[in-house]
Amino acid sequence: MIIKSRLIIIHIMFALIISTSAVMFDKSNLFWAFYIGGWTAAPNKIFEGLLVTVVFLIAWLLYGTIMGYTKEKGFMKFVSLYWGIGGSICLTAVLMAPIGKFAIIAIPAFLLFLVPTYGLTYFYAASSNFNNQLVIICLILSWSAGAIGYLLGYQLKKLRVSTLSDK
Repeated sequence: MIIKSRLIIIHIMFALIISTSAVMFDKSNLFWAFYIGGWTAAPNKIFEGLLVTVVFLIAWLLYGTIMGYTKEKGFMKFVSLYWGIGGSICLTAVLMAPIGKFAIIAIPAFLLFLVPTYGLTYFYAASSNFNNQLVIICLILSWSAGAIGYLLGYQLKKLRVSTLSDK
């Protein structure tokens, strides 16, 4: 029980550290581009924002690979809950204007869940439902990075065990 709670704390700390690091060390200011609604005011910052997003997704992929290699089954539950709850908060905020006290929850949720992957929005097609699409695409990409990493690590462990037993 103590080991499970310690792993949950480690997962939460990783998620918070990697998300805040992506926002804090970002020279292109993804946060600013996210809140003005695009890169139109700073087109020269697109590459830097894309780089931050790619590093963020690779970090989730590597962390998922480590968790899959160690066969930490609770990681997939954590990733699904983390991105699911965050996505619900962000999608609710997008569908209704963040009025009053809900903005206190919505703004940090946007920072943690959407802003680190906003660098890829340059490649999205803008439409009337762009904000809804943005939330869904950002969350699916982030969840997929962790899930694919987990499956990759799990398969690497399986492959290593089978090759060692063959020798």
